[in-house]
Amino acid sequence: MTNPNNEPVDILISGDQTVLAIAQAYLAGENIPFFLSEQAMQTILPVDGFSLAPTRIRVPAEFAELAKEILAPLTQESTEEIE
Repeated sequence: MTNPNNEPVDILISGDQTVLAIAQAYLAGENIPFFLSEQAMQTILPVDGFSLAPTRIRVPAEFAELAKEILAPLTQESTEEIE
């Protein structure tokens, strides 16, 4: 799926602050620009390291595939924990 306007793409949605911190470190280490949306909501009612309002990590569309590949280990671990 192409994104002709290169609008930001969600690559990870999580309420787990540890997962978010690790994801940000991975992306920064690879010089992939990113930003967090709904981050301000994390400060409202965090419970045991989790936020009731998940945060989205977004990257420009041109970096989406690479970012997803880099974060694959994190997203697989999160999925395995749910199963």
